[in-house]
Amino acid sequence: MPYKTLLLDRADAVATITLNRPDTYNALNLALGRDLFDAVLEVDDDPGVRCVVITGTGKAFCGGGDVKDFAENLPRIGLLVKELTTYVHGAVSRLVRSPKPVVVAVNGIAAGGGLSLALSGDLVLAAESARFTMAYSKIGATPDGSSSYFLPRLVGVSVASETIIQPPHDIKDAQGNILVPATTYDYTLFALPIGVLYDSTNLPSPLDDPTHGMRAAIDVAPTWSQGHPSSQFLISQATVSYYLDLEPFLRTAPGRSVLALRGIAGLASGAGTYSLPPDQRFYAGGSGTVRGYRYQGVGPQFPDTTPIGGTAMSAGSVEYRQRIGTNFGMAMFVDAGKVTDSLDPFGGDYRVGTGAGVRYYTPIGALRFDVAVPVGRQPGDDRFEIYIGIGQAF
Repeated sequence: MPYKTLLLDRADAVATITLNRPDTYNALNLALGRDLFDAVLEVDDDPGVRCVVITGTGKAFCGGGDVKDFAENLPRIGLLVKELTTYVHGAVSRLVRSPKPVVVAVNGIAAGGGLSLALSGDLVLAAESARFTMAYSKIGATPDGSSSYFLPRLVGVSVASETIIQPPHDIKDAQGNILVPATTYDYTLFALPIGVLYDSTNLPSPLDDPTHGMRAAIDVAPTWSQGHPSSQFLISQATVSYYLDLEPFLRTAPGRSVLALRGIAGLASGAGTYSLPPDQRFYAGGSGTVRGYRYQGVGPQFPDTTPIGGTAMSAGSVEYRQRIGTNFGMAMFVDAGKVTDSLDPFGGDYRVGTGAGVRYYTPIGALRFDVAVPVGRQPGDDRFEIYIGIGQAF
């Protein structure tokens, strides 16, 4: 059967349906909806076809409903949309019920009904240029094409709601939240790390117990990344710790009661989260940043709780340390931190953890045992965390 708005090719038992309205970003008008429905029925009923591939021509996979066509047919818009969605829903329904594997090759924008069509695939392959968005909120419409059914079942109601309401997600965000749970990329990095240290604690070893003074470190690393995609960025991180001996206030022996403060701020400039290799992103959670949470447990995560990381991180800690007798001590602490895509130390949603621990002082440093809990525990957070190490947490 000849089609006016799509191409249908068969080769080696594979049928490829290519949406072919590149001047409109393969937007769905009545003609394309009807052609898509007929083509899907044709290949599904063809015993010589054992696999179906759906893709688009030009820069887009499918831009969703043809809004320009809608505007030109306002007197009959209700009937037009009903007729169009009947064809699109019929095509999606047949694809998800087909016994043949359906592969969707997303070569560019997949918006609105285009995203719904992508969700109908058994396997979704996304190019670096692919972008996914529900788009409906921009025109005040509700989702169609079965996306409101399939998306919550793939990513959960909360993420689906955000995807419907918020601006477009690029393919890297969609990897974790919508379609592709894991992809491996290789990167080649060229970096020039530069660091400056300041230490007024007068201690020969970082494992020794600081009781006064300050430690500060600034690290800057201009980096060139050759990979997917290639980029240039600047990684910067500053850490400042201050130790206040409370002997003048509590009238104790020097160094027996100490208030320790720490602040951390990091920023990756010149690249988005997914342009950065994972080991160059910022993470938080654990004894080095926010106790009460598992390692890298603070910040954005994929649905399987794998940390995504971010381009900015800020964290702070307050810890009271008290020596008891000759070799023992205790500590009480509160940590807070967040991982985002912009550095704003005074805004945003900080995660807070609090806890206490015991210390046993040895010639090489304090043996540390801490127990911490998250404040305002959320789904996925552990009830508590245990940390064991040598030397103070900071």
